Amino acid sequence: MNTSFVLLACYQKALVPLETVGVDFLGLGKREVNEQAARNKLPFPAIRLRDSPQAPRFVKIEDLANWIDLQAAAAKQSWQQSQI
Repeated sequence: MNTSFVLLACYQKALVPLETVGVDFLGLGKREVNEQAARNKLPFPAIRLRDSPQAPRFVKIEDLANWIDLQAAAAKQSWQQSQI
């Protein structure tokens, strides 16, 4: 199953608000996730559609899906190594 398609079906848009991603996937509140985005500390890029510090940040579905897939692959590899 393609992670991008599942996320697109869930959120029904190509860009997801950063605050939504922070809550749903990172366990971070609005302030924390925006601070991390400002310092480029998130595991994926956050974008603004306007050149303004007040403009909301978004995450592309493809970037979020790639990160989820990488996390899943790392977890699977770790799990497989622990199996005898």
